[in-house]
Amino acid sequence: MKLRMFIKQFFSLTLSLILLFSCSVYQKSSLEELSTINKKVLIKTNDNKRLKYYRVVKKDQDYWGQTKLKDDKFEEAKIDPQQVKEAKKKNTALSAVATASLGVIPATLAAIALVNLWLSEAVFN
Repeated sequence: MKLRMFIKQFFSLTLSLILLFSCSVYQKSSLEELSTINKKVLIKTNDNKRLKYYRVVKKDQDYWGQTKLKDDKFEEAKIDPQQVKEAKKKNTALSAVATASLGVIPATLAAIALVNLWLSEAVFN
């Protein structure tokens, strides 16, 4: 009975870890800088909408946010600089560190708990 409950908790923890591995850390930037780099972008508008783009490009003094589609094509949306409250670029190094540290610690604890439970079930049965 304990083993069945533990398996449910283990799968819940595993799903939580999968969600944590998708976390991203962003760093403040300007639209001009975002248009020169090839990184994921998070833009917060004046009405507090959060817009995520694959990258930002500048065409004829206008900024365009590109969203990647399934067939490796891009959909573009014009970005009004007057409506941008905050612009951020993805910090890939810090995202990797945060993902690893948030994922490794719970996974290690779960593995230790699983081994302890398995050993206690094996000894008492």
